[in-house]
Amino acid sequence: MKKLVCVCLSLALLVSLAACAAEETPEQRIERVMTEIFTCPDAGTLAYTAVIQKNLSAFGDDSAQEEMLMAQEALGNYLREKYSAADFTEAMYDGLYIYLYSGLIFPTVCAMDGIEIVPKSVSVELESASSRTYRYTAELEVKKDGGTVAVTQTGKAQVDGEGRISSFRLTGSALYDVILG
Repeated sequence: MKKLVCVCLSLALLVSLAACAAEETPEQRIERVMTEIFTCPDAGTLAYTAVIQKNLSAFGDDSAQEEMLMAQEALGNYLREKYSAADFTEAMYDGLYIYLYSGLIFPTVCAMDGIEIVPKSVSVELESASSRTYRYTAELEVKKDGGTVAVTQTGKAQVDGEGRISSFRLTGSALYDVILG
């Protein structure tokens, strides 16, 4: 009986150690999420911008307005499938659509202008433990107008006490200089 108890306790310990080892650090989470964000355009954004481009000149038309609202809803659903709520605070996750497409804008610009961004690497390091702020550096390849440009884009991300992303932003304009220039 003692052997069985020891075996069960050993197995329980191994399972809990494996679970701890599999837990993602904030640095790993930020790296993974920013790699996803910088990979564009994606299928959801392409579908959304196709509807927007089709209806740009028909803003007064009720059917065009309805189609654009449906496309916006479909993009929101796509983003909820693409990004896990577990990666973000509730407020950040709920506002992700608005931030990506109205704040950062590069996903929309890429889809509308035929620009492709391919992340080569994203490195993350702790900037301030007290504010749980991290710096990231993304090495990106931007394909535009038949050419390819290497871009180093920096940014910051902040996490909550559970390591979920509560905010992120770009610092500097390296990416915008290339895609808008």
